[in-house]
Amino acid sequence: MVTLTDALKYSLNIPAVKLAQEVGLDVVRTVAEQFGVVSDLAQGPALALGASEASLLEMTGAYAGILNGGSSVTPYGMTELKLLGSDDPIFFRNLWRWRTRDSRRIRRPTDLDDAQSRRRRHRQAR
Repeated sequence: MVTLTDALKYSLNIPAVKLAQEVGLDVVRTVAEQFGVVSDLAQGPALALGASEASLLEMTGAYAGILNGGSSVTPYGMTELKLLGSDDPIFFRNLWRWRTRDSRRIRRPTDLDDAQSRRRRHRQAR
């Protein structure tokens, strides 16, 4: 016997699948949708194993909703950050790079939403 906490902590697949089947895969889908996951979700037990593609924003919103006591959260991104009373951004997004005022590159974010949309369109075209 294993607790749900340990099953999730250690990524144990069998307890996750059994729980999803016990509560019903339709219920799992409904809860995912209530937390902002709008991507196509896997059919069958693979749903419980995370076999579906979801965007980073969808997953961020879903986890934030769980941490928010079960209330749905709409995630958002920043394109620039300014200090109060200043017109100069501390950092800003310029094309594909995040930069500081002195143009040092901070990081290069990937556009997961666009990539997943392209994959979905490609699959639907087949």
